[in-house]
Amino acid sequence: HLNQKLLEEVVNIVEDPNLLLVNFNKDYLKIPQEIIISTLEKNQRYFPIFDSRDRLTNYFFVIANKKDEKKLITVGNKRVVEARLADAKFFWDKDRSKNLIKQIGNLKSITFYEKLGTIYDKTQRLRQLAGLLSDDLNINKEKVQIAASISKSDLCSDLVGEYPELQGVMGKYFALEQGFEPDVSLAISEHYLPIGINSIVPKKPISMAVSIIDKIDILVGFFGIDEKPTSSKDPFALRRNAIGLLRIIIENKLSLQLKELINYSSKIY
Repeated sequence: HLNQKLLEEVVNIVEDPNLLLVNFNKDYLKIPQEIIISTLEKNQRYFPIFDSRDRLTNYFFVIANKKDEKKLITVGNKRVVEARLADAKFFWDKDRSKNLIKQIGNLKSITFYEKLGTIYDKTQRLRQLAGLLSDDLNINKEKVQIAASISKSDLCSDLVGEYPELQGVMGKYFALEQGFEPDVSLAISEHYLPIGINSIVPKKPISMAVSIIDKIDILVGFFGIDEKPTSSKDPFALRRNAIGLLRIIIENKLSLQLKELINYSSKIY
């Protein structure tokens, strides 16, 4: 579970490493663990600790630059983490009850890209593409369309505003809390996959479908406005999206009409 990238970063910024064991209030373990891990690793460069069953505990390691004989550094770090987790818990309690379907309308205020409309416009395109792809893959049309419609709703939440790296992950938790079916909820977090060369690809039908149409929408949109990658630059990660799209199709041995989907995507733009 050790975050190697974080370890390297901490090694480079600490001259005289001293390992301190710090804890936080156990009550915070009731919020999704990704929020806690993100708070510890990304915000504070601390190391979360997991038990033998791989469950997150309320302990973490701090690498201090000097000894902490008076326990001042330990107490200070505990206070900082608990303050951040108190904010996160407040946002979690507030956000999880916000109806994801009702949040779709609020996506009109979030721009996808200047020439490509808003995130709301994007979800409407995804819904249409979902209908076409569900026939290809022979999966429940209504489920794919619901998943596509609410796939971006968590972008309206305070939690994702505070923790942008948790987009999709928070949407999954909100959906489960609100009684959406597990495979629909999972598709919200998994439609961003794969996120890199070593990343896994979605394996569940609804997740695969939403991930495919999201990537087609990105590729058709940016190529359509001539924002193509060059030999040295790819600011919109179009190569990663194209490779991700192909990996989903190949690794899941899918048979689908890619040309038809691309033409339809272009038409609805």
